[in-house]
Amino acid sequence: MNIRVFSFHRISQEVDELWQPLFPERFKKILEYIVTNYKVVNLDQFLLSDRHEPADKPYAGITFDDGYKDILTHAYPMIQEYNLPFNIFVVTNCVDTGIPPWTFVLDYMFVHTSVMENKVRDLLPPKFQTPVWKSVKDRIEFARQLKPFLKNSANDFREKVVKAYTECFSDVLLPHDLLLNWDELVYLKELGVNISSHSHTHPLLGKMEQESAIVAEFQTSYDILTRRMGQAPVSISYPVGSVDDRVKRIAREVGYKVGFAVNQEEYNSDKQDIFEIPRIELYNESMLKTRLRANGTLQKIKKYLPLTSNHNYYH
Repeated sequence: MNIRVFSFHRISQEVDELWQPLFPERFKKILEYIVTNYKVVNLDQFLLSDRHEPADKPYAGITFDDGYKDILTHAYPMIQEYNLPFNIFVVTNCVDTGIPPWTFVLDYMFVHTSVMENKVRDLLPPKFQTPVWKSVKDRIEFARQLKPFLKNSANDFREKVVKAYTECFSDVLLPHDLLLNWDELVYLKELGVNISSHSHTHPLLGKMEQESAIVAEFQTSYDILTRRMGQAPVSISYPVGSVDDRVKRIAREVGYKVGFAVNQEEYNSDKQDIFEIPRIELYNESMLKTRLRANGTLQKIKKYLPLTSNHNYYH
């Protein structure tokens, strides 16, 4: 069985220099493309079923990570037009606090602070030890390089650096109205949307040293979602696509039935682990590039001709 799982985050007209949301009108065109070329299925049901109805088009699924409110305000009305099933993966602690995941927070702070001194430089390798940013543009470009580095660092180190920049940029008031709250998630669940786990605090799961910490992330999220949604979550999406064999084993032991990574390719159940289902993340780019990314052509091209990009992937 093969299926292409498409992944989204924010659907908004907002302009963001570090992490551009997908514009609603572009999302609508992407939906039109998906509906025309694929049979969209309920992932939680489809992936756990041994029998699938014959289809005249390839199978596809739709997911959203992090649980931004614009899923309800912008994305859902368009999805509803086609009566499509989809999954939302939420970070339970973020829903509780109203503060978005660190991947958003870090970008937001670097864009909105007035601080020009890099007080955190001593924690970082030489490449990031710039003492003072000469302009806002320089500070933003620094952040553009910093986050990919942190995503590949040990989780404890990543936490330490993010905490230090939060203290450094204490002049920034973080937004508390960007995420879906529990009432809105229950409402969407009653409409048939699968509400699933994206961990409890959005860590780099594959970069965590202590297995007990991974267990806590999965179990806490699992228990909160079970209580809040009235049923246990079927699936989990690993933040930033960070996963290893320990993470997959623990997800299974806690009670999840399916695990989603990123990997930008189609899922083949005969060759790939159901606890590491790849997804294809789509961005605010031209429809030509979106189609090439969606159908796998772009990945094939990249093997022979590496392409540069400004995208800050895998939130």
